[in-house]
Amino acid sequence: MSSSNRLLACRFIEGTTKGVPNTERIIALAKNSSRTQRTGWKGTDEARVPAQKIEPYRLWFEFLRLALNDPTINVDREHYAAWGQIEQADFRQWWAEHWRGLFAVDIGVRVLDSTDDLPRDADSELVVRIPLYQDKSRTLKELAELLEEHGAGERLADMKQGQFYLSVGLSETGRPIHPSTRFLRNLPKVRLLLNLYGYWLEHEGLNERQRLEQTATSYFNWADAWNTKIRQRNWKRRPIEIPTAISEYVAYLKQKGGRKRVRLSELNESDVSNHRRQIARYIRKARRIAENVAQGTFPGVYENTQSHM
Repeated sequence: MSSSNRLLACRFIEGTTKGVPNTERIIALAKNSSRTQRTGWKGTDEARVPAQKIEPYRLWFEFLRLALNDPTINVDREHYAAWGQIEQADFRQWWAEHWRGLFAVDIGVRVLDSTDDLPRDADSELVVRIPLYQDKSRTLKELAELLEEHGAGERLADMKQGQFYLSVGLSETGRPIHPSTRFLRNLPKVRLLLNLYGYWLEHEGLNERQRLEQTATSYFNWADAWNTKIRQRNWKRRPIEIPTAISEYVAYLKQKGGRKRVRLSELNESDVSNHRRQIARYIRKARRIAENVAQGTFPGVYENTQSHM
């Protein structure tokens, strides 16, 4: 049995009479509950978000807001009742009020009021009895051995999940794929999809080709302006990704101007059709994520989708 952050509900015996405890204090212990967060905010000493970062949940929040404004998508509002009214909410304030109840799992050292509060998850928690009359060094040594025996650590894949948790589908064997295998390493790409989807919604009412063109142009102009500002002001920020398909397709549109056709030779033989298809794939993936979010899953399965835009 292995787990990251195994909680130990420890029964400290404060006095005994013929082996029967007079009083008890139930204390939960967790390994690796340091206040120092090396890779950004993960939570507090008492609670932590399983993804170990805020960005995945911010993306979920923003995809949900866009899905609520997509007339082609029906959001399960009952499922998201605990999220409150997010349409006009500021994410930072919303996060401060909701992160622990929606996404977090308990960690750290704390006193439990009664045996009714003892952990019940056999796959990620242990219950142990520790006598207070035993030498502390021996107790700590035995606890360390117990943690080692049961594979305690801080492996993201083994952490418990909160009320709302990230899901990326099932493997070929039918087991859930953990988000850390790919999704959590690819968040900038998911944000690219989110921003394209936002511009796609802004250009509702155009035909499919015009809508794609305006979506690509709006995204490029916004990202290019922001990246220019980063360079000019020497900000230590990651530039916004502008895929080649978008930059070269927008260059084609600008060169095309009011003309109906431009020879590819004028564009250094850029494959305009392939660029257009790639942008269409980005938008399909983004809309697939939005459809998953509407039903309560983020990000869900969204790769290799062939659905219509």
